[in-house]
Amino acid sequence: MKIFRVTEKAFKFRRIAIVAFCLMSFDALMMGIPAFGLSISFFLMAASGISGLIYLSKDKRIALLYAKKAAIYLCGLLGIIVIFKINTHIGRNNAKMIISAIDTYYKDVGAYPKRLKQLVPKYLDKIPKCAYRMSGCEYRYICSEKSHLLMWQEIPPFGGRTYSFEQAKWGYID
Repeated sequence: MKIFRVTEKAFKFRRIAIVAFCLMSFDALMMGIPAFGLSISFFLMAASGISGLIYLSKDKRIALLYAKKAAIYLCGLLGIIVIFKINTHIGRNNAKMIISAIDTYYKDVGAYPKRLKQLVPKYLDKIPKCAYRMSGCEYRYICSEKSHLLMWQEIPPFGGRTYSFEQAKWGYID
């Protein structure tokens, strides 16, 4: 029976960093759903940290390698959080810009626009994106006789933010 021994050769830090970077890129930039990458990164970080603690009394070199591995996954986890926070900040700032343009349009015309495209080029140079990711990065504007709403996905696919122009108030749609 062959017993598995952990050696320094087993730690391929370049591969570990690539995995962490791919999780960060896929989760934060492509999907925009932080739960997936955060969960996996946390699990990998915790497993590496626990393994490091187990080896602490046996072999301090191996324990240190596990600690380095956990640190790489922690960096990926923090990267996901930072990218998500940046996208949320961008979304809120761009929404404020659109709201201001629509309010100015309303003051000038006496009615709300039927489409966001009516704001270009007089009130906005272009309609901005609500985030830098592959999915759910467009603002939606819903215009009816009774209500006018600006919507965007803060946390895709759920976690929609809405702004009611009649109430001048933010809300959430899940």
